[in-house]
This record gives sequence, structure tokens and C-alpha cells, in this order.
Amino acid sequence: MKSALENGTCQSNFTQSGTVTLENGAYSEEAAPGSAAQTRISLTDHIASGVSSEGRPITAVVLVSDPGGSGTFYTLHVMEPQDGLVNTASILLCK
Repeated sequence: MKSALENGTCQSNFTQSGTVTLENGAYSEEAAPGSAAQTRISLTDHIASGVSSEGRPITAVVLVSDPGGSGTFYTLHVMEPQDGLVNTASILLCK
């Protein structure tokens, strides 16, 4: 399961495309076209699995995002198996 998460695709408000596909648990891109600053996103060790109210297996993961500015942001993502893992919901967490 962790391998699938480390290479999964999630929604992201911090990337130009609105999604991020991790490679070995990490992702980076230019913060803006031509910028030296990088947006970096990575999978944390905060992973939990369970069953939804509909009886479907779900996994919750936390990603940490550094969009190249002055802050670091944590987002919670719900992943469900639908022809691979699909990010069905996400929310920004407060520190």
C-alpha cells in the first residue's frame, strides 16, 4: 500500500496543474515559470487505513507542501481504490 501512495496522484492547491503525482514519495516543480524557487511536496509518515461508512476501504495520508515562499503547509488526503488509488477528498490542515 505504501508503495502505491508513494507514487500516487493527489489534488494540490500548490501546483500549477492542481494535481501532484509523487515519485518515491516526493514531487517538485518551479514555483512559477522561470523562477529559481521550487514547490516541493512530500508524503509524510502519517498514514491511516480504515473503512468508509459505505463499507469501502479508504486510506488517509498527510502531505507536506513547501510552495517556495515563507510557509510550510500540511494537507490531509483521502485515497480510495478505484482502478488504482484515487484522491477523493482533501483539506488543508492548520498547524
